[in-house]
Amino acid sequence: MGDFDVFDEWGNFKGKFTPVGGGGEGCLIGIALLAVVFFFWVAYIILKYLFKGLSYLVKNGIKSIKEKNYGAGIAYLLIPSILAVVILFLWIGSISNHGVPVSVSGSQPQYKSVEPSAITNPVTEAPTASQQQQPQQQGFVCGSNLVSQLQVGMIVRVEDETDLCNRIRSGPGTDRSILSCAEPNTKMEIIGGPECSQYPFWKVKILSGPSAGQIGWTAGGDSTRQWLIPVQ
Repeated sequence: MGDFDVFDEWGNFKGKFTPVGGGGEGCLIGIALLAVVFFFWVAYIILKYLFKGLSYLVKNGIKSIKEKNYGAGIAYLLIPSILAVVILFLWIGSISNHGVPVSVSGSQPQYKSVEPSAITNPVTEAPTASQQQQPQQQGFVCGSNLVSQLQVGMIVRVEDETDLCNRIRSGPGTDRSILSCAEPNTKMEIIGGPECSQYPFWKVKILSGPSAGQIGWTAGGDSTRQWLIPVQ
């Protein structure tokens, strides 16, 4: 809102008059405050009569049951019961949408950090089209991992530069259960594979160590290092 020109009764200009109060912005703030007050007043009225009605139904339902008028008692208590069930389901649904933290106690063997664990991270992505490649006689390619030169029938050992064990799984893939963990320099024979499932997986038979004789699947390496080294 702008200034006003002020004139006397004879039409002589006397100056300008500036209204106090902020003009349109003050009106909008006032309207907003009235709207908020009206909203809470309506909510109060609704909740007041809602609780009053529910209290009436519950009291009469209990009274009817005490008087052995079970039909009327059930009729009175039906609406509060349905409302309570709906609120319970909504509350349970809101809880189920949040994750529940799980803590694992006790010592665990050290795993190669670049291979996701099926225990701590069971969700895996499906291999891309570039990863789903057919095995070759020599030089198996699996996604962006190093080309594997292993073959069925080879005797290999777990590399010892990182001092980490190689997980032996029930099948080819990081989503399969862990059977054991082969320590560095553990010898094993390749008896099957390879299969591309994020990493190149080989079916092996452990030849040394505490798990000697066990058969399972293990990853051969990643994009930076080969984990299975042929025994000369």
